Amino acid sequence: MYVEPYDSANVVFMPSLDGGETTGAYALLVGDRTLCAYLTWDQGTTDEELAAGRQIVESIRARPHGQDGLQINFTLPRGWDTG
Repeated sequence: MYVEPYDSANVVFMPSLDGGETTGAYALLVGDRTLCAYLTWDQGTTDEELAAGRQIVESIRARPHGQDGLQINFTLPRGWDTG
């Protein structure tokens, strides 16, 4: 499931926005739980940058792991890994 724009003060890890940003929220079913992923961009974000960010979020695959864990995999395009 995808919601855009997503605007909720109930997201613990989302910083307060300065204004002019847009957030899209993804809900991914993983077993009997839901993994939420958020993508936020501002007016200066190019169409190509936004498409790359969406591609990463949409590549997320997850499965239950152990008693309370999740195993999450996603794909980063070349150049995004700075480690």
